[in-house]
Amino acid sequence: MTDTPTPPPSDPESLKKRLAKAQETRRASEGPAEDTVERYKSISGAGMAMRFSTEFVASVIVGAGIGILLDRWLKTSPLFLLIMFGFGLAAGIMGGIRAYRNFNKELEAQADAENDGQTNGTHTQ
Repeated sequence: MTDTPTPPPSDPESLKKRLAKAQETRRASEGPAEDTVERYKSISGAGMAMRFSTEFVASVIVGAGIGILLDRWLKTSPLFLLIMFGFGLAAGIMGGIRAYRNFNKELEAQADAENDGQTNGTHTQ
């Protein structure tokens, strides 16, 4: 017995689905949009530090605020304040990690695009 590949179904709906999936995969592998890369070129280290710290502090304040409101509503003194403060800390840390990863991914894509431009356009021997 030979294992010959079976041709894909020839109905138009199946073809449309496979084409849409292939286009989505291609867009995902191409990297960030040009405007995103340009936006990150202008951000300084101090700007990123300000963003990370602002997101962290806001998460902690929102968590503590919700905890205070729950404590007043349910008349439990520090219980929900401590619990929600912990959730706020966790949310702040996770938000900082997520923002840092996104920033690094954008910078890597920018460096790859610059390297591709240098190798494709300048070296002719």
